[in-house]
Amino acid sequence: MSKNFSLILLSTIIILIASNLSACTSIKEQGTLEQCNIVASRVITGGDTLIVCDVSKIEQHIKLPLSTLVKDWKLLKLENSSKEVMVNPVYIYPSENYVLIHPVEYNRGAMLFDKTGKYLFDIGKKGNGPGEIVSSMADIEMDEDNDCVYIRDLKPSRILKYRLSTGEYLTDIPLSYSNAVDFLLNPKDETLIVSCWPHKRIDLGIPWIWVQDFQGNILQKLPKKAFNKEFWYEFWLWNRNDKITFFDYNIPSIKDTLYHYDIPSNRLKPHFTVDFGSEIPNHQYEDTSDFYLVTLLSEVGIGKSSNPTKRILIDKKTLKGAYVDIVLDGYGDFSITHQWMYLKDYYFTMSLYPHQVAETCEELLAHPEKLILEEKQNLQELLDGITEDDNAFILYGKI
Repeated sequence: MSKNFSLILLSTIIILIASNLSACTSIKEQGTLEQCNIVASRVITGGDTLIVCDVSKIEQHIKLPLSTLVKDWKLLKLENSSKEVMVNPVYIYPSENYVLIHPVEYNRGAMLFDKTGKYLFDIGKKGNGPGEIVSSMADIEMDEDNDCVYIRDLKPSRILKYRLSTGEYLTDIPLSYSNAVDFLLNPKDETLIVSCWPHKRIDLGIPWIWVQDFQGNILQKLPKKAFNKEFWYEFWLWNRNDKITFFDYNIPSIKDTLYHYDIPSNRLKPHFTVDFGSEIPNHQYEDTSDFYLVTLLSEVGIGKSSNPTKRILIDKKTLKGAYVDIVLDGYGDFSITHQWMYLKDYYFTMSLYPHQVAETCEELLAHPEKLILEEKQNLQELLDGITEDDNAFILYGKI
């Protein structure tokens, strides 16, 4: 064998090896978790099964359409018939026929829109009178089946009940403890589950979680002594397929776990956690019926920005996972990976500003060779409908 032929053969082998290594870590244009590695394991702890994701095992980075996570999603532009209804959403609460917006404006109530984006009216308003919000809106529950909206007033510690169809104030529900952060209502038996702002250095006799009736009577509570963390920033409760999901959002970032709150036994069952190794990034956990979603964040803290940087998706059945870039079906590579998204209760929600949507459409249309005809048409139609005075876009769908 000649020396030149040996060098050519060696070079070819090196190129093939490098190509295979690159294929393992590059973003795939299309893909599912079925093509990816198993990145998690099931561990029995205290009689419960805990799924533990090991990030060192994640090798793939794939693109997935939003429809993988969300059913019947819609990109809705809110009405901007006057400056009075311009919206800067903090949180979004969809139902079958309405979208309720918690706006950033401090001095107004919740803003109700119909499913076409038409503004209807405000529910609640700032003030000290009956049915008025003394401090600020802290959390909202919409119960379309019973034509009700529930808004928690930060101070005093109470929930105000309104008629959804008219905005009429109905009554107050007193909370048994202060420092509440989130609540879940059961209108059928008029009970609610409430979580608190936990901080082990401040002992106010407030439990981590409690169950009470609409009159403020305690039915059961989870004592604070059940946990021993230095500082928990937020303690959220979600109702997902009749399972109460409980997770903490930490400052500073520490190893933590996503739990399900079991009401009959009054305890938290561990379900999911992540082994990040020696350096734990700022993060939060979310779950759907089929997946665990881990969002990695930039700096988190008072006065600091907090933006999603990466997302990890793990299939609950197969335990396969990958870093994912989530894109809108039918809009090419319209990515929403780095936008704040919320998977609360039965809905996924996200807000997008008109300039964000326009810029993304323009960037994608600048490379038509990467788009199929339907994607070009959808992007151009979306771009043509945007004006300087447009209101926010709301992206939402069922989990």
